[in-house]
Amino acid sequence: EQERGPMARDALRYVPPGTPAERVREILGKPVEVELRDAWANRWGRSPQAHKLWTYYIGSWSVIGWYGFASAFLYVDFDENGHVVAAEITGG
Repeated sequence: EQERGPMARDALRYVPPGTPAERVREILGKPVEVELRDAWANRWGRSPQAHKLWTYYIGSWSVIGWYGFASAFLYVDFDENGHVVAAEITGG
């Protein structure tokens, strides 16, 4: 899983807005989590103009010595027609 970190920014280039969900799955594989917008917008404090969110785990790295870790994720937002609206990396 730690090998995903260096590739994360490249992944953003391969899933620009308008990319169909089928193509995203071909490139990135199965997401670790799929949520509908109403279920996650309030929980994460995010409110993109999207219908569905796919989450990909990138990895965890120590940021505060041996006892602290930060996890990074790649989020891909889709519209009602199954096309990418936006993709972003958070955490790490």
